[in-house]
Amino acid sequence: MALTNWLDAGAGYAFRTEKVLWNVRAQVLGEQADGLRPALLVGSGSVQAGGADQSAYAQLVRSVRISDSFGLQLSAGAATLLPDFDRLYGLAGVSATLNKRYSVVASYDGESFHQGVSWVASSWLTMSFLMVESEYPALSIAVRR
Repeated sequence: MALTNWLDAGAGYAFRTEKVLWNVRAQVLGEQADGLRPALLVGSGSVQAGGADQSAYAQLVRSVRISDSFGLQLSAGAATLLPDFDRLYGLAGVSATLNKRYSVVASYDGESFHQGVSWVASSWLTMSFLMVESEYPALSIAVRR
């Protein structure tokens, strides 16, 4: 859920681990639309690395408009599990969006790949179907204010 134009938060339930998952993310640096500077996101999110663990992460995100109806979003970053800071995980992702309503997403969290599709149903509602670790189906509902 977008709390402000620079802060969002979410919660869910992981049936496999029987745990409540949550995340919070802040955009601390905005993307420079007419330049090369990407956006910088920092946050904390629940992950399922053999259980339900919490991570801290930083990501650079860059959007590229190919045409009026098609765009790409590329991201790269790093994450670590909390409270252990002894291991760093590389993050990468790509999202292709068609007509600002449909997206195909692929991401890598340092250990596993995740794929999904999203549909922006209205100005306040986005629904997604994901394959977590390319194996476990998941549904996501995102609400914007």
